[in-house]
Amino acid sequence: MGDQPPGVRQRGRGTGLWTGFLFVGQFLFPLLLTGAGAAVGGLQPALGLLAAVSAVLAVVTLLAVPRTGPRLDDTQART
Repeated sequence: MGDQPPGVRQRGRGTGLWTGFLFVGQFLFPLLLTGAGAAVGGLQPALGLLAAVSAVLAVVTLLAVPRTGPRLDDTQART
């Protein structure tokens, strides 16, 4: 482990977390969509609700995340 370049362990941890959450989402999404469909009157309205919530969250993200500042993948800043 000591001969690895810096950041490899952190990258592996991030990849593992991302993969884990992907599989949890694949398991939970059909359950949540079925529940939402029962609450709003079917699959089509549930998907419409999902689209509306996704659009609102996309706009909120664009407004909340600053566009200025250093890039997250800027390796020059850590040297």
